[in-house]
Amino acid sequence: MRSAISRLMRGGFHQDCLDLFPDRDAVVDGYFVGEQPEYAREMLRDIEALRSVAPTDDGLEEALSGMDCGLLAPPDMTSWEWMRRIEDRLRRKVREWEGRA
Repeated sequence: MRSAISRLMRGGFHQDCLDLFPDRDAVVDGYFVGEQPEYAREMLRDIEALRSVAPTDDGLEEALSGMDCGLLAPPDMTSWEWMRRIEDRLRRKVREWEGRA
């Protein structure tokens, strides 16, 4: 079974995703249909686990390639800067959903 973050990276960040979404943040937002706070929390746990197994940018790039991620970090960001941005986006979504509960 694939991890939650792997499903996002593979399913959301495919090679054509920026033809469908205006930017990478919109890919994360568009990946969720309805409220899915537990799924987002699972992704956050997966990102934390990635820190242990791939603490460097090169290690993360290799891990993302292994997840069949079709889109890597933006040119102006390192891989971990991009992953922290995804992490921040996920945390905001969880807070937003929890605020509605």
